[in-house]
Amino acid sequence: MSRACRRPRARAPPVDSLASLARAAGRLLAAVSPASIDLAAPAPKSPAALRACLAGLVAANPDALARVDETRLYWRDGHVTPLRRFAGPRTAEAILADPDIVDIFA
Repeated sequence: MSRACRRPRARAPPVDSLASLARAAGRLLAAVSPASIDLAAPAPKSPAALRACLAGLVAANPDALARVDETRLYWRDGHVTPLRRFAGPRTAEAILADPDIVDIFA
């Protein structure tokens, strides 16, 4: 390889720059701790928007998904998956821990 084609080697930053970067990263992580983040449950999509998302899911996966109706997703292999497994409103933490199909598309 000719000398003109070689990339110059990157120089390591000075040690004081790394220490400064580490301190800044520590302050950033402390500022965004889980206690400082307000997790609100997402606003539900309209039924029409949800139907459009689910229809797009079926259209994008025609080999795996057969169809979708108001309450179930039908797979080509015969399995049926409920769109909602939980009744009523749920907290953001519960949605993140165990989402159902409607929560994923919310």
